[in-house]
Amino acid sequence: EQEFSLTAAEAEALLRLGRSAEHRLPMTELAGQVAFSTGGVSKVADRLARRSLARRVSGETDRRVTFLALTPEGEDVAGRLQERVHDIVQQTFVDVLGPQRAVMVAEAMASLARPHAG
Repeated sequence: EQEFSLTAAEAEALLRLGRSAEHRLPMTELAGQVAFSTGGVSKVADRLARRSLARRVSGETDRRVTFLALTPEGEDVAGRLQERVHDIVQQTFVDVLGPQRAVMVAEAMASLARPHAG
């Protein structure tokens, strides 16, 4: 994140917005995805908006819903950030473990991330 001058929270928000349909998400959904409070995601949205990387957009069908949407500059930064994350994953896991073992680690991590039935 340092090379992009972003906090971890800002980088996570940009990555999630970059992977979403139309490069936007309802702010409450984004908060849930990154485990932020709605106030926390609002602060991240403010910082991204000040840097012209994202903007708030009212929902077309429900004006009560506010989306956070990437600007063209935000789309560019999110794309470059995704490339950097890919490179880090490649160097950290795939190059060290090999492709098959890296897939096994990724599957195990995904399994751990899923909520378990209690």
